Amino acid sequence: MKTKIMRRLNSRLSSVGGLCLIAGALFPVSNAFSQGRQVPGSSSGGSRATTTTKEQSTTAPVIRGESQVVRDVASYASDQTIKDESRPTGTGVSFYLGLDLGGAQVIPAKKELESTKTGYHLGAKALLTLFTNEILLDLGGGFLYNQLSGDKDIEELPDGSRNEVADSTITTMTTFVEFSPRLRLGDSFQIGPVGQAYIGTDSSFALNGVEERNAVLAGVSLMWAGGRDVLWRAGIQAFTDINLFERDVYIGLLNVQLGFPIIKQKTLVRDRRFLSVKENVRKQQVERQVEKIVVKENVRFLFEEQIINFEFDKAILSRRSDFFTAELSRFLVANPDVYETVTIEGHTDTRGSHEYNLKLSDERAAAVRLSLQRNGVPAQRIRSQGFGFTRQIDPNSTDLAHARNRRVEMAFGGVRDPNKLREAIDRIKDQVRSMAR
Repeated sequence: MKTKIMRRLNSRLSSVGGLCLIAGALFPVSNAFSQGRQVPGSSSGGSRATTTTKEQSTTAPVIRGESQVVRDVASYASDQTIKDESRPTGTGVSFYLGLDLGGAQVIPAKKELESTKTGYHLGAKALLTLFTNEILLDLGGGFLYNQLSGDKDIEELPDGSRNEVADSTITTMTTFVEFSPRLRLGDSFQIGPVGQAYIGTDSSFALNGVEERNAVLAGVSLMWAGGRDVLWRAGIQAFTDINLFERDVYIGLLNVQLGFPIIKQKTLVRDRRFLSVKENVRKQQVERQVEKIVVKENVRFLFEEQIINFEFDKAILSRRSDFFTAELSRFLVANPDVYETVTIEGHTDTRGSHEYNLKLSDERAAAVRLSLQRNGVPAQRIRSQGFGFTRQIDPNSTDLAHARNRRVEMAFGGVRDPNKLREAIDRIKDQVRSMAR
């Protein structure tokens, strides 16, 4: 009997093993993709603009004819442009409820006694999913119902006689447990083996249910997944039995599952401003050499809620914000050589739809632009654009994070004297803050 079971396992799992080898070959590729991709944190959407004011980056053009050192400096400055890189890490846990719909076929070993039967298969299940960036594991169980019909069977009665059954039908109603480890191929696709064990007094697909054996099935699962706060999965599963010696069972299923996260992966944010000691030494040496020969052109400012603010859910500037734009306009009109262009950028937090936040951020950026124009800044020097929640600076979902992500940024181009511009903006900010006291 032991030898017979081993032959059964080898024949049943050969196809499954082949598919797993294919998945294993794909794993390094998928792992490389996952290690290389940048996973955004939470984005912004909301109703008020905020964020702290500071100069975020300056870039330096290379003067033609300078030494190779200067060209290296420009390349280094470009490579070290400030940006935040975030990526989920660790293990997460999710819970899913799902439905299975498909068909089944039973092919008997003794065709003179049993006929081949086909029919439908239904199931409902609950799964707990443990996952990382590369793999996941489903553990759970459920209830299934299938009905299979054939031409005719010869039923063996307890007294040893036989009875012919025309239009024979097998109905199975039982609980089951499921186990499925899978590889994640990118963000959406998953592939791996799957196993089910039926638990019940009649789960051997026999006509009269007298064979007291619980079916154990093995197969392959291919899933397509998505969602964030509400998770979903859809896919296909193919099974065959590994312990029913009297017949061969084949089942194909379509799966639909909905779920929610229980434990989310941690998101590590790596700020490229925190360089290694060696990089910092090189950066300081480079900056000392470049300071004498390169003019810094581009300066960016982020403005907190106290400085540029709007009415709730609107693109109407507050009184303090009107004062700020008026004073900034006065400085820009009086010092036209300090800058060449200014771009007003609007940003929101993640609450609300993408379309809604993109429109709101664009309207708020336009409101600041029109205020500057009304106060004398030439229209040809100003442009505005809204980005919705596509460029967040805080990936968390707290109120403080939403407040930081609701902001207005100003990117000045062609700045001849960054210190003069910075000092003027700091002075106007102090005046605005004094109004709030």
